[in-house]
Amino acid sequence: MEMPIPLSVVPFNNEEKGFNKRGYRPHMKSEYLKSPYIIRTVDITKGVPRQEKRAAEWIFSLQGEPNDIVFHTLDGFSAERFHMESFFPTCELFGHVIDCWSQVLNLDESKRAPESPLRVYCKTDVTLFLPVVRSFHIFLFVINLQHPEFVIIDNSKVDDHIDERYGQLPQIIKKYIVDYLKSQNHPKAEMFSHVMPYRLEMPWRTINNHIDCGVFTMRHVETYMGGSMNEFKAGFKNESSAQDDQLVKLRTKYLYKIITHEYNVQKDYVLQKVDEFHKIPSRQRSELLAIAKEQIHTRLGVVS
Repeated sequence: MEMPIPLSVVPFNNEEKGFNKRGYRPHMKSEYLKSPYIIRTVDITKGVPRQEKRAAEWIFSLQGEPNDIVFHTLDGFSAERFHMESFFPTCELFGHVIDCWSQVLNLDESKRAPESPLRVYCKTDVTLFLPVVRSFHIFLFVINLQHPEFVIIDNSKVDDHIDERYGQLPQIIKKYIVDYLKSQNHPKAEMFSHVMPYRLEMPWRTINNHIDCGVFTMRHVETYMGGSMNEFKAGFKNESSAQDDQLVKLRTKYLYKIITHEYNVQKDYVLQKVDEFHKIPSRQRSELLAIAKEQIHTRLGVVS
């Protein structure tokens, strides 16, 4: 049985030191300038800018070695080129990409406004997001400890009972969490022990889509803020060609946000390689991309 993909909390300090007549004092953005949502939620209604398309074309061209590092944080978390190649629209996303996304969202959380709910943050008094891989399908467990609940967010519309769909995994996860809370004398330990897992029935769930569960999970982690279904603003259309277009767009946008994130120490290397690729004559680039389109599934199958 596969276990949940681990989430990593990345320390980040955005304080800047300044000087005035009274000595050194940290200069922080005023609360008025801090937005709870804008800095972290990708706008699903906008098109894909040129720079995002250029970066995706470089990744999908399969130039360079599969094991080239394209994402690396100061605490040692890294991802290789082939992980990002799985963003290609007809490929299943590697679970490791969800770890990268968790890193990025954790960093963005450090810049949130105080009224914004904590997400993807591993502390025992907040909401914990656990992306899970089971039988090649990726979905999400959300553990809310402030108002104890256990939510399952899954893009699949298969109507199996929770026990049939997820086996004993929810109960195993619940037991681990309860045991930990008790070991820490957490005040919500007893209350959480009586919580029953339940699955959200979002209108955008799918029947025929078997490759985009990772992208759905990334969007759900990014946009779910708790509360009722009416407050869940993922922005997805119902299953249709229009939803397919949204998912293709998100693949490019999420890829770009990860590899060009301010905390990615490989960012300059990535942007340099993107520029070098686009100095190749357009006809030659098109030929490389056409070849890569035919070979990408084979390449990812070999390195996975």
